[in-house]
Amino acid sequence: MFAADALGAAAGGGEPAGTLSAQSVVLLSLTRPESFQAGLRAPGVQAGALRLQFRALRDIDRAPEQPACMVGFVLPKRLCRAAVRRNLIRRVLRAVLREALRDPQSASVLRGRALIVRLTEKLPPQFVSAASPALRAHLRVSAQQLLQLLPRRG
Repeated sequence: MFAADALGAAAGGGEPAGTLSAQSVVLLSLTRPESFQAGLRAPGVQAGALRLQFRALRDIDRAPEQPACMVGFVLPKRLCRAAVRRNLIRRVLRAVLREALRDPQSASVLRGRALIVRLTEKLPPQFVSAASPALRAHLRVSAQQLLQLLPRRG
């Protein structure tokens, strides 16, 4: 079975598991090393301390038959020491992606893509607490900027 997010069903519009409409796109995790290697060679966009690299899904990703967007994270300990903060980054970015998948226009851009989000520099030092509301808002804005920079399909 594929590693779907616990809240991945939310992208399906509240439908029971297994009854996906043709419109819904599920958010899955990239888990295979080959998927990460291919994704890290792909083009990307940068917003603040985050870089989003994207490519089309391939056989090596073992993507399901239903429309999917697969995401992986590269959050080095040398740039973000606290596990609480790394987990917060993952949670906020997944939430922003789920929101984007609910929008039909954004979902059409994300459908069939593998995304890798990389932390490329330390987060600003003004965020003292690992889970402060200000850090959450900063990450949300950065993630939304990344998705706006993602090229639209022709």
